[in-house]
Amino acid sequence: MAQKLDRLAREADEISTKIEGAYEKLINKLQSKSDKARAKMSSNRTISTRNMLGQRAKLYAEAAQEIGACLTKRRIASGDTPHVDGKRAGSRDATVERLS
Repeated sequence: MAQKLDRLAREADEISTKIEGAYEKLINKLQSKSDKARAKMSSNRTISTRNMLGQRAKLYAEAAQEIGACLTKRRIASGDTPHVDGKRAGSRDATVERLS
């Protein structure tokens, strides 16, 4: 029974790690698109194009912030906050270290 619980805990931890990785990848992608739109703003001369690129940069940045907030809430809810030693506080390794 204990082995099954350990296996399930490891599997849940792996899945959570994959989900968080996907969130982080999406955040980085949106931030880079925002930066790219801001960089293009300076090279465009027409006001309408600059306004459009500024709006696009703002939307990408806001989306990245919202997803980052969701990721933070997810980590807090699961007790998965960063640990001093680089291990996640909710991970099995960090729990074993606390108990020993």
